[in-house]
Amino acid sequence: MVKHNSIFIVILSTFLLISCGNNQPQIISKNFPETGWHRFDKLSFDMQIASVKNNYSISAIIKHSPDLEYDRIPLHIIMTYPSGEERIWEQIIKIRDKDGNLNGVLKDGVVDLEVVIRSKLTFNETGKIKLLVEQIIPKYDTPGIFSFALKLTSEKG
Repeated sequence: MVKHNSIFIVILSTFLLISCGNNQPQIISKNFPETGWHRFDKLSFDMQIASVKNNYSISAIIKHSPDLEYDRIPLHIIMTYPSGEERIWEQIIKIRDKDGNLNGVLKDGVVDLEVVIRSKLTFNETGKIKLLVEQIIPKYDTPGIFSFALKLTSEKG
């Protein structure tokens, strides 16, 4: 019985060490109705900064139809740091290259496109960052955008 408990404790400890040391990315996804991502729909993402010693990158992940009529999706992004400081920028996601070929991976009729939008970010304190993302295509409806996600990846600094 003691031998089984010792094995269980060793396995549990190993699992905890692996999971705590593993810098798994945080991914938050938002799905859209058939009409796509509306012009004035601001998406809110709350993500956790666990260490000030790490560098972080943020990626946008868009799942869309290969027939999406736009070659680029302009985004307006506001990021609020744990301290309350805000950073605002515009980002262009290129759906197609200059030759009209789709960027991303086409599988089962859906294009999965991941683009790094910020890299080597550092933070002075741990806590929650908040990102507000709005697509700013001039038309109200954008059929063909199925989902939008943000991925926060941590790398040891």
